[in-house]
Amino acid sequence: MGWENNRPKIMPAKGVAAFMVFMIIIYAFGLWVNIYTHNLVQQQTLEYTHRQLNYLAESLDQEIENIARQLIALNNDFALRRLLLYPDTSNMGSIFNHLRRISIHLNAIYASTPHVSCVGVYMANMDRLTRWGLHFSAPTEYERDLISTIQNSDSQIFPYKEDLLLGMSLLGGLSMMPEAGSPISYVRLSGEAIQRTLNQMALAYDLTIILYNEGKQILTVNHSTPSSYEILRASFPRWDFEFVALMPNNQDTVIPTMVATMLVFVFSLIIGLACFALYVNHLIKQIFTEKQVSERAKMGQLHLKITPHFLYNSFYQIYRLGKIGDMDTVSEMSLKLSQFYQYITRSEEGTSTLESETKHAKDYVAIQDLRFGGRVECLFEPIPELSGEIKMPTLFLQPIIENAYIHGMENNGGVKLINVGFAYSRNELRIWVEDDGTLEISALERLKKYLADTNPAGDVSGLLNIKRRLMFMYGDKTRMEVSKGELGGLRVELSIEVK
Repeated sequence: MGWENNRPKIMPAKGVAAFMVFMIIIYAFGLWVNIYTHNLVQQQTLEYTHRQLNYLAESLDQEIENIARQLIALNNDFALRRLLLYPDTSNMGSIFNHLRRISIHLNAIYASTPHVSCVGVYMANMDRLTRWGLHFSAPTEYERDLISTIQNSDSQIFPYKEDLLLGMSLLGGLSMMPEAGSPISYVRLSGEAIQRTLNQMALAYDLTIILYNEGKQILTVNHSTPSSYEILRASFPRWDFEFVALMPNNQDTVIPTMVATMLVFVFSLIIGLACFALYVNHLIKQIFTEKQVSERAKMGQLHLKITPHFLYNSFYQIYRLGKIGDMDTVSEMSLKLSQFYQYITRSEEGTSTLESETKHAKDYVAIQDLRFGGRVECLFEPIPELSGEIKMPTLFLQPIIENAYIHGMENNGGVKLINVGFAYSRNELRIWVEDDGTLEISALERLKKYLADTNPAGDVSGLLNIKRRLMFMYGDKTRMEVSKGELGGLRVELSIEVK
């Protein structure tokens, strides 16, 4: 049964309408699911982010509390107390022994958290400063400003420039505020390090995070500036700090975007189905036709690879040469025949290069020379520069040359010379094979008609198979022309536009 009797019928109008209604219902349901899912995910993300913000606030609060406890332990150390109350300036060895013990405390505080940038002790009675990395020296102008700020502050922890300062009186700990001229211990928390910690969360959740102290903005990590946002708050349990996070809220754009998408979808569906209903028969016919042509071309290629007549004749020639003891020719012919069949039976995607195809054709010619004693001479012109690696269908050149041999040797066409030529310029590759045999005009016309047939009956093989495979590979601009050549015989010329 032919293709016309099996092709699908166009859907009736009621079927098209029913399909459209069904698709609209499905899309509306999908739209509702998307909105519901978006709201659910937004709420869960909000809750999870709030938990993470609270965890971050509790962690930094605990970190400050641990630093304060370590400062209290430092203040209660007997070595520091002795330096404050009974300094023996005449015995510097004793002083430095006490300072080494104090340095152990300072190093422990500095290493307790990556947020600490400086920790020190100011001994007002000797006007000396001991800090991490420095044992005993007079304060610099910068350090005197820091010490004065702590002594005049009414808070244990407060902003200082880009950082936070935690200061404590050496005489009273956290219960006693530092006074002007009093000895103090202090820890400086790096604002840059705190921002790096906050930035990890800001990047992960696309947040703007602000740190407040006593209602004043201390620092901000601004990963984005949302136009619509949810506000999340997390207070420190022990210290007067608070995180405020601005989380983008995309609710305002969800419904309009989805409604617009649905309208576009419905409109596109109507137009698409209308075009589909009008064009479906032509489309299916084209697909089926191309598939049939492709299958025919594949079968033709298999027929080209199977050449039992040539194989039988070659083995018979080897047998005759062996009988007369011409073992050198037997060896050479066996090698060429092995290379020939290795090439045509290898498993590939059906493509090769012009250089490989030419080499295979030369192996075929060498076998024929050994078979017929050089009665037919086949000359190959050089392959043009830059064209040797051009992709070609496997086994496209050798069958054309084989036709010339069959015409000349087996059909008494009188062929004595075969010429194979190449030309390449402006992305156009030309290949021709011509012989000096006799050519009847009627035979030439039959061959032209055969090559021009767009839907031949039976298997597609020979020259038509080669033409079809070249067209599949390089498009409709590929041409195969047959004519009477300058040598007097058949000339087959290929013209390929290489992209």
